Amino acid sequence: MATVNLTRNGKFAEKKNVSVAAATVLYSDIPGTDNYELFKLPADCVIIGATVFPETAGQATLTADLGYAGGTELGSNLDLDDVAIKGGALATRLATGTGKTVTIKPDAAPTAGKFHIMVEYIEYTRCNGEYAEIGRASCR
Repeated sequence: MATVNLTRNGKFAEKKNVSVAAATVLYSDIPGTDNYELFKLPADCVIIGATVFPETAGQATLTADLGYAGGTELGSNLDLDDVAIKGGALATRLATGTGKTVTIKPDAAPTAGKFHIMVEYIEYTRCNGEYAEIGRASCR
């Protein structure tokens, strides 16, 4: 079987960037146990990581789910009652399809805390304007 060299195809050499969507949430921003929308991720992305960093701890036993529309796709029962960083790289990468709204759903009304939520993703249909080895790209 012959080997076909596609390395000179410019679209294959476009550099992609990792982007991060982030929100800083105070306990007073999420006063109940509803689904709170944090940010929208664009279409045609692959989510590669999700992190929750409680800068200031919530009350004892406070946890939250991180996902879409109250789901747990990005984290389930994440402890918010200490200042340890939770999450990181996802075991299973997730596609955003036509786009996703990331939500946090606390298990109780927070009475304390400041939480940083970050989601890392790659927009695989976009490039940063550079080729890896060939020259300049024109992104869509």
